Amino acid sequence: MKLFSVQPLDFLVKPIRTENLTRALKRGFEIIGDSSDYFIYKTGRDNTTISCKDILYLSSDKRIINIVCRDETIEYYGKLADELKKLPDYFLQVHTSYVINMNAIKRSNGDSVIMNNEKEINISRKYADAFRKNVFLRMKKMCVL
Repeated sequence: MKLFSVQPLDFLVKPIRTENLTRALKRGFEIIGDSSDYFIYKTGRDNTTISCKDILYLSSDKRIINIVCRDETIEYYGKLADELKKLPDYFLQVHTSYVINMNAIKRSNGDSVIMNNEKEINISRKYADAFRKNVFLRMKKMCVL
């Protein structure tokens, strides 16, 4: 039962075979993304780079975008639809005003997600089917041997 809390991807039995380790690592990177995934946003004349793994979600209120990270919130002007195009595929729009990092979900149901910072984000009907499909595909990847 303790394994469910850590969500293991694979079990490697000693002696570890190179092909088994490679397969497990490849699957892990497919699920969580490559550590070289970076997001660039512009504030004034400055371009700033941030690691996508640090981003929990993006929210938008009119043309003000907030990037909510583990330890900070960054605010700048832009369009959420444009920013979504620059993000890796593990980011998903779940509401007109929210794009979430699927790797930062703590809990989810059909109506909302709880992010790692305990923020609850509602899933609108418009995006519900895409969200369920994405969650299903990610779970399928995690369970494939």
